[in-house]
Parts: sequence; structure tokens; C-alpha cells
Amino acid sequence: MAFSVDKKRVTALHPAVMSMIKKIAISVVAAAAVIGGAASVLADRATVEWPFYGGDQGGMKYSALDGVNRQNVAKLRMAWAWKTGELPLPQFGSRPGMFENTPLMIDNVL
Repeated sequence: MAFSVDKKRVTALHPAVMSMIKKIAISVVAAAAVIGGAASVLADRATVEWPFYGGDQGGMKYSALDGVNRQNVAKLRMAWAWKTGELPLPQFGSRPGMFENTPLMIDNVL
């Protein structure tokens, strides 16, 4: 895909907008470099799938991965959270239920 740039319009942009555009461009380049580096490190590791609830068809919830152990488990922090957006419905006397889930890893997609 090719883009054409109207130099008269670009140079007429407010300096704050130009500064923001430059920061975004630098951020995109930096993110690409970090992601590329992380991808090469991760490519060296064997992929472990988690294709069923509980890890396997028996729901054993066991993984041979050793990245988390007794020495570093206390350092774990929440990586992401998802909210259902469910709200109470007072006209029906209902309130949101508890939502729990186990992510699946299939074909290297979580």
C-alpha cells in the first residue's frame, strides 16, 4: 500500500501535533524492535499447549513448565484482566454472577 504526502499540509500542522506524530513513530519502531527480540527468544523455547480445560482431557491441571517456582512465585503480578460489563438488574432482583475461566492454548494462540 502506498501513501502520498501533501508536504504543504504536513508542514502546516501544529507543532504539538507534529511532536505527537514523532513520538508515536518512535514508539512503533521501539515496540517492533522489542517484539522482534522477544519473538526470537521465545522461538528457542518449546511451545507447550493447553488445549483442554485443566490442561489435558483428564483435567489434571499439571504443566511440566518450570518458569514459575518456589523462589519466584511471590513476585507474580496480574498480567491482564477481563470484565464482563454485566450490571445488576434491580427490576428482576438479579446481580452479576461470578465469572471464572481457564484460558486455552491451541496452535500457539492463547
